[in-house]
Amino acid sequence: MNNLQRTFDAMSEAARATRSQYHLTLGQLIDALHTAKRTSPVVFSDDTAASPGDFLSYRGYYVDLAMQSVPHATVQDVYEHARLALNNLFEGYKGGTFHMGEDTPLWVSEYGSASGRAIIGIEVGETVVLVVRQLKD
Repeated sequence: MNNLQRTFDAMSEAARATRSQYHLTLGQLIDALHTAKRTSPVVFSDDTAASPGDFLSYRGYYVDLAMQSVPHATVQDVYEHARLALNNLFEGYKGGTFHMGEDTPLWVSEYGSASGRAIIGIEVGETVVLVVRQLKD
């Protein structure tokens, strides 16, 4: 690996660490879902008709994860997807592979889109709500 690539990688990791301070991270999601009722529905705060589905590398920051929207998911569904994502490699939209760990920030976005919809928290109750905030660039 050349010095320029190392510099870019270090810059990317520093930015990821900053985002993980205000985003819900993959590890935090897993921890919160672990204590929730498995059959409870999971929704997004800004679109309660949608639930989190598959995980993919986020188009805005390939080192982050995005959750695609599906019509309905339970805690069990999301927990299983999250556990599979943990310590796994994901391919970026334009290539490259990226390791997703406990500190990986989470977004809501469809494949190929950089929505700016950051997941910033989670509220566990009869319905589990992933708190979403639209971030401006």
